[in-house]
Amino acid sequence: MLCAQWPHEEADLTQLRDGSIWKVKEKPLFSRWTSDFDCGYETEWWFCICSAVLDLSKLNAKKRYEITRGNRLYDTRPMTEEDILSAYEVYLESLQGYDSPPKPISGEKFHSWCDRVLHTKEALLLAVFEKNTSICCGYSHVIQHGRYIACSNFTTRVSREKTGVNFALMYGICTYYEEQIKRGAYICDGERNILHDTAFQHWLCRYFGFRKAYCNLHIVYRPGFGMVIKMLYPFRTFIARVRFLQKVSAVLKMEDYRRACEKRYFS
Repeated sequence: MLCAQWPHEEADLTQLRDGSIWKVKEKPLFSRWTSDFDCGYETEWWFCICSAVLDLSKLNAKKRYEITRGNRLYDTRPMTEEDILSAYEVYLESLQGYDSPPKPISGEKFHSWCDRVLHTKEALLLAVFEKNTSICCGYSHVIQHGRYIACSNFTTRVSREKTGVNFALMYGICTYYEEQIKRGAYICDGERNILHDTAFQHWLCRYFGFRKAYCNLHIVYRPGFGMVIKMLYPFRTFIARVRFLQKVSAVLKMEDYRRACEKRYFS
């Protein structure tokens, strides 16, 4: 469980200090938060952000070509209720890109989710459409809270990947929020990934000016659970090799990063 905060804001630790966080219905095993956002020095924890307007002229010819090729074929705009059915087809096709595809949610649940997003003031679904056919070929869920612009659920048709659809969608997101970025906002793709390796953040940094905004990771464990972590920590390398213990391994990885942040912070 996280102490609710936006990356650039100071975490509210009131419930942690008075102990009430351990009494909530969900019964969390730990609470984690970050501090010193975009501190300017390397740490073991970071957010992947874009805080500068994308300037294609600063990219080399190959990178510029990849983006402009997608822009020639696709348009990006906010999704409407009329686009939901087509977006569901995008979602179903995107599952083909998984080695072990998860069970798809029903069309009814997908429609309900889209409807909630479309009626949420600070959120929208930015979608990319093929210019020749107007078919929806990708979408992303974006939420803005002050300076913070969270980009998630980046989903595209597998069959369109070689036509630059991912480049078109990400470029569309960057340009849609260009004015906000000029005023100090930043697009955030999330934190360091601990459950699995992903090349997505590397791709964002390489083509779209994203970077690692380093910070310090803090974790406080539920009374008693901290002792369990302390006992398991020396065996973290072995546990990481056991597939059904992935979630345990993820917590131990975070503990490793927390210790590294703490060591640097107090050194």
